Amino acid sequence: MNKLAAGLLLMAALTSLGCGKSNTTVSTPAGTVSVQQGGGTTTITAPSATVAVQQDAKSMTVTSDKGNATITTGGGQSDAEKAIGLPSYPGATSQGAVTANDEDGQATSMNTLITSDPYDKVFTFYKEKMPGAKVTTVDANGIKTSVLVVEDEGKPTQTVTVNGQGAQTMIQIAVVHKPAGASSPSDEPSPDESP
Repeated sequence: MNKLAAGLLLMAALTSLGCGKSNTTVSTPAGTVSVQQGGGTTTITAPSATVAVQQDAKSMTVTSDKGNATITTGGGQSDAEKAIGLPSYPGATSQGAVTANDEDGQATSMNTLITSDPYDKVFTFYKEKMPGAKVTTVDANGIKTSVLVVEDEGKPTQTVTVNGQGAQTMIQIAVVHKPAGASSPSDEPSPDESP
Protein backbone atom coordinates (compact mmCIF):
# COMPACT_ATOMS: atom_id res chain seq x y z
CA MET A 1 0.00 0.00 0.00
CA ASN A 2 1.47 3.37 -0.90
CA LYS A 3 2.02 6.19 1.58
CA LEU A 4 -1.03 8.17 0.43
CA ALA A 5 -3.37 5.21 0.95
CA ALA A 6 -1.78 4.46 4.32
CA GLY A 7 -2.17 8.08 5.38
CA LEU A 8 -5.81 8.19 4.30
CA LEU A 9 -6.44 4.90 6.08
CA LEU A 10 -4.96 6.21 9.32
CA MET A 11 -6.78 9.55 9.05
CA ALA A 12 -10.09 7.81 8.43
CA ALA A 13 -9.54 5.54 11.41
CA LEU A 14 -8.66 8.35 13.77
CA THR A 15 -11.54 10.59 12.73
CA SER A 16 -14.07 7.79 13.01
CA LEU A 17 -13.10 6.47 16.47
CA GLY A 18 -15.29 8.86 18.41
CA CYS A 19 -18.36 8.69 16.19
CA GLY A 20 -21.50 6.54 16.24
CA LYS A 21 -22.38 4.14 13.41
CA SER A 22 -21.02 5.20 10.02
CA ASN A 23 -19.65 4.02 6.68
CA THR A 24 -17.11 5.96 4.61
CA THR A 25 -15.44 5.04 1.32
CA VAL A 26 -12.45 6.84 -0.22
CA SER A 27 -10.96 6.16 -3.66
CA THR A 28 -7.16 6.30 -3.85
CA PRO A 29 -4.68 5.53 -6.64
CA ALA A 30 -3.98 2.23 -4.84
CA GLY A 31 -7.67 1.27 -4.68
CA THR A 32 -10.73 1.79 -2.50
CA VAL A 33 -10.43 2.28 1.25
CA SER A 34 -13.58 1.85 3.33
CA VAL A 35 -14.20 2.60 6.99
CA GLN A 36 -17.15 1.00 8.77
CA GLN A 37 -18.02 1.77 12.34
CA GLY A 38 -20.57 0.13 14.57
CA GLY A 39 -20.99 -2.31 17.39
CA GLY A 40 -17.94 -1.00 19.22
CA THR A 41 -15.53 -1.68 16.35
CA THR A 42 -14.07 0.40 13.55
CA THR A 43 -13.09 -1.71 10.53
CA ILE A 44 -10.86 -0.26 7.84
CA THR A 45 -10.57 -2.22 4.59
CA ALA A 46 -7.92 -1.41 1.98
CA PRO A 47 -6.78 -3.34 -1.09
CA SER A 48 -4.03 -5.18 0.80
CA ALA A 49 -5.16 -5.26 4.43
CA THR A 50 -8.02 -5.02 6.90
CA VAL A 51 -7.69 -3.36 10.31
CA ALA A 52 -10.26 -3.75 13.11
CA VAL A 53 -9.93 -1.40 16.10
CA GLN A 54 -12.03 -1.87 19.24
CA GLN A 55 -13.68 1.37 20.44
CA ASP A 56 -12.18 0.96 23.91
CA ALA A 57 -8.75 1.11 22.18
CA LYS A 58 -7.68 -2.05 24.00
CA SER A 59 -7.20 -4.17 20.89
CA MET A 60 -6.48 -3.95 17.19
CA THR A 61 -6.38 -6.72 14.58
CA VAL A 62 -4.59 -6.37 11.24
CA THR A 63 -5.25 -8.94 8.50
CA SER A 64 -3.53 -9.18 5.12
CA ASP A 65 -2.60 -11.81 2.56
CA LYS A 66 0.71 -12.20 4.48
CA GLY A 67 -0.98 -13.15 7.78
CA ASN A 68 -2.64 -11.42 10.72
CA ALA A 69 -1.77 -9.83 14.04
CA THR A 70 -3.77 -8.84 17.12
CA ILE A 71 -2.42 -6.28 19.55
CA THR A 72 -3.95 -5.76 23.00
CA THR A 73 -3.07 -3.29 25.72
CA GLY A 74 -3.08 -3.68 29.50
CA GLY A 75 -5.43 -5.56 31.80
CA GLY A 76 -6.37 -9.23 32.27
CA GLN A 77 -4.96 -12.37 30.76
CA SER A 78 -4.52 -11.88 27.05
CA ASP A 79 -4.96 -14.42 24.27
CA ALA A 80 -1.19 -14.23 23.83
CA GLU A 81 -0.65 -15.10 27.47
CA LYS A 82 -3.07 -18.04 27.25
CA ALA A 83 -1.33 -19.34 24.12
CA ILE A 84 2.13 -19.12 25.66
CA GLY A 85 1.59 -21.76 28.29
CA LEU A 86 3.86 -20.08 30.83
CA PRO A 87 2.43 -18.32 33.88
CA SER A 88 2.46 -14.58 34.30
CA TYR A 89 4.67 -13.43 37.12
CA PRO A 90 2.46 -13.05 40.25
CA GLY A 91 1.38 -9.45 40.75
CA ALA A 92 2.88 -8.23 37.46
CA THR A 93 0.86 -5.86 35.28
CA SER A 94 0.36 -6.61 31.60
CA GLN A 95 1.56 -3.76 29.40
CA GLY A 96 0.34 -5.25 26.14
CA ALA A 97 0.29 -8.39 24.05
CA VAL A 98 0.65 -9.43 20.43
CA THR A 99 -0.49 -12.55 18.60
CA ALA A 100 0.48 -12.99 14.96
CA ASN A 101 0.19 -15.63 12.26
CA ASP A 102 2.24 -15.42 9.08
CA GLU A 103 1.62 -16.79 5.60
CA ASP A 104 3.94 -19.74 6.27
CA GLY A 105 1.84 -20.96 9.21
CA GLN A 106 4.12 -19.73 12.00
CA ALA A 107 2.17 -18.36 14.98
CA THR A 108 3.80 -16.03 17.51
CA SER A 109 2.36 -14.83 20.82
CA MET A 110 4.03 -12.34 23.14
CA ASN A 111 3.09 -10.54 26.35
CA THR A 112 4.99 -7.76 28.15
CA LEU A 113 4.64 -7.41 31.93
CA ILE A 114 6.02 -5.02 34.57
CA THR A 115 6.61 -5.74 38.26
CA SER A 116 8.20 -3.87 41.14
CA ASP A 117 9.86 -7.10 42.34
CA PRO A 118 13.64 -7.25 41.91
CA TYR A 119 15.27 -8.85 38.88
CA ASP A 120 16.73 -11.78 40.87
CA LYS A 121 13.33 -12.83 42.23
CA VAL A 122 11.68 -12.70 38.79
CA PHE A 123 14.60 -14.53 37.11
CA THR A 124 14.46 -17.31 39.73
CA PHE A 125 10.68 -17.68 39.23
CA TYR A 126 11.03 -18.26 35.48
CA LYS A 127 14.19 -20.39 35.78
CA GLU A 128 12.16 -22.78 37.96
CA LYS A 129 9.23 -22.76 35.49
CA MET A 130 11.52 -23.50 32.51
CA PRO A 131 13.77 -26.42 33.47
CA GLY A 132 16.44 -27.06 30.85
CA ALA A 133 16.22 -23.55 29.41
CA LYS A 134 19.28 -22.12 27.69
CA VAL A 135 20.15 -18.92 29.59
CA THR A 136 22.05 -15.88 28.35
CA THR A 137 22.66 -13.01 30.79
CA VAL A 138 24.13 -9.58 30.11
CA ASP A 139 24.93 -7.03 32.83
CA ALA A 140 25.74 -3.64 31.30
CA ASN A 141 25.76 -0.31 33.12
CA GLY A 142 23.64 -1.62 35.98
CA ILE A 143 20.98 -3.07 33.66
CA LYS A 144 20.74 -6.83 33.97
CA THR A 145 18.98 -8.77 31.22
CA SER A 146 18.52 -12.52 30.95
CA VAL A 147 16.96 -14.49 28.11
CA LEU A 148 15.68 -18.01 28.85
CA VAL A 149 14.89 -20.18 25.82
CA VAL A 150 13.35 -23.65 25.61
CA GLU A 151 13.49 -25.30 22.17
CA ASP A 152 12.25 -28.87 22.02
CA GLU A 153 11.80 -30.68 18.70
CA GLY A 154 8.18 -30.64 17.65
CA LYS A 155 7.13 -28.21 20.40
CA PRO A 156 6.69 -24.44 20.41
CA THR A 157 9.80 -22.39 21.23
CA GLN A 158 9.33 -20.54 24.54
CA THR A 159 11.33 -17.42 25.37
CA VAL A 160 11.29 -15.27 28.51
CA THR A 161 13.33 -12.08 28.75
CA VAL A 162 13.80 -10.58 32.23
CA ASN A 163 15.15 -7.03 32.32
CA GLY A 164 15.91 -5.37 35.67
CA GLN A 165 16.48 -1.64 35.74
CA GLY A 166 15.92 0.59 38.74
CA ALA A 167 12.72 -0.03 40.69
CA GLN A 168 11.00 -2.11 37.99
CA THR A 169 11.54 -5.40 36.23
CA MET A 170 10.18 -5.90 32.74
CA ILE A 171 9.23 -9.39 31.55
CA GLN A 172 8.61 -10.39 27.95
CA ILE A 173 7.10 -13.82 27.45
CA ALA A 174 6.91 -15.24 23.93
CA VAL A 175 6.09 -18.49 22.18
CA VAL A 176 6.58 -19.40 18.53
CA HIS A 177 4.55 -22.25 17.05
CA LYS A 178 6.28 -23.45 13.90
CA PRO A 179 4.31 -25.19 11.17
CA ALA A 180 4.71 -28.96 10.92
CA GLY A 181 8.00 -29.89 9.28
CA ALA A 182 9.71 -26.54 9.90
CA SER A 183 13.21 -26.62 11.35
CA SER A 184 14.30 -24.54 14.33
CA PRO A 185 17.19 -22.06 14.00
CA SER A 186 19.43 -24.42 15.99
CA ASP A 187 18.83 -27.15 13.35
CA GLU A 188 20.13 -24.99 10.50
CA PRO A 189 23.88 -24.78 9.77
CA SER A 190 25.54 -21.50 10.70
CA PRO A 191 27.21 -19.47 7.91
CA ASP A 192 30.59 -20.86 9.12
CA GLU A 193 29.44 -24.47 8.79
CA SER A 194 29.22 -26.36 5.54
CA PRO A 195 26.11 -28.48 4.99
